[in-house]
Amino acid sequence: MNKTKRTGAVALALVMVLALVPMVTPNAQAATVVINLAGLEAALNSGGEAVLSANISGTTQLSVKNNSTIDLNGHNLIVKASNATNAIVIEPGITLTIKDSKYTGNKIDNGRLEAWGRVGIHNTSATLIIDSGFVTATGNSFGAAIGGDQRTSTIDGGTVIINGGTVTATANGLGAAIGGGRGQVHPNPGGNGGNVRITGGTVKATGGSSGYDIGSGRSNNSNGGTLEVTGGTLEFANSGTNASPLSFKNCTIKGKGAEGFSGKYNAQGKRNLAEFSNTKKTAGQGKTLKLTVKGESIKAVKWTTSKKANVKITKGANKKTVTLKGVKKGKKSTIKAVVTYKDGSKKTLKRIVTVK
Repeated sequence: MNKTKRTGAVALALVMVLALVPMVTPNAQAATVVINLAGLEAALNSGGEAVLSANISGTTQLSVKNNSTIDLNGHNLIVKASNATNAIVIEPGITLTIKDSKYTGNKIDNGRLEAWGRVGIHNTSATLIIDSGFVTATGNSFGAAIGGDQRTSTIDGGTVIINGGTVTATANGLGAAIGGGRGQVHPNPGGNGGNVRITGGTVKATGGSSGYDIGSGRSNNSNGGTLEVTGGTLEFANSGTNASPLSFKNCTIKGKGAEGFSGKYNAQGKRNLAEFSNTKKTAGQGKTLKLTVKGESIKAVKWTTSKKANVKITKGANKKTVTLKGVKKGKKSTIKAVVTYKDGSKKTLKRIVTVK
């Protein structure tokens, strides 16, 4: 065998051997299983994914100093600090992702994360991502539930991305539910809102007495950050939002603070709040037919018929349900329902009814 052939044979042998060796991705970090708060914090400081294998609770602040993921794994993580201490703090520039790999949307079967403190989850200049699970954050005193603190340097809301799960953010004190802190020094305008994006899940935000549900930590601060909702349900439970710009698509917006935003939005960002509750299009001669308008944020409905001689209204001309009576067999009439929403806007529904 000449030298060239020997070299080729050796190379081929090396390729065959390497094919049998398991490949390891450089810098890949295996998930760390944790059973207590100290172990969880150590895992978060190292970075990577921390998986709960037991319920964990504590009363001291949990700090996140490296890009990390918490997998509740069907267990409870409860951090209850105090009015003077933030429960979970994500350091500037760091991203924390929260998920529950056992999440099914059923509270009985799932674990939960509860963060209670001056700020529930503090993320000034940081990013919080919630992919799944029951997550409850509560802010007290001058802090937000998710977002900024009371100090000038840490008062602004950060980036919040909610892709799924059931999220409840409540500011019991003065700050925003998701966004800026209130600011302790008068006349501090309060913290700016952050950048909030919701792609799925159910979110309920209840702002404090000075802050918005989503936005700045004080009503006289016009910088409410941004808000984009492309899926799921968002409830403004108290004071609404001053975020700008706002974008709602493929989602449901509701709640006391929703004001003129409430309703169901389609992929183009248009609301289609009102619709007929059935598809009935015929009325027997001398018989009655009921049509009902259903939907959210409806203030009033006014019904009319194009040809009273064919189909007439006998009851409910100014109610959500109208009673019609077929008059002339084989004839048709266009029934209109003019719907007025609580924000003053209107929509007209039409149904052609045939008498048989």
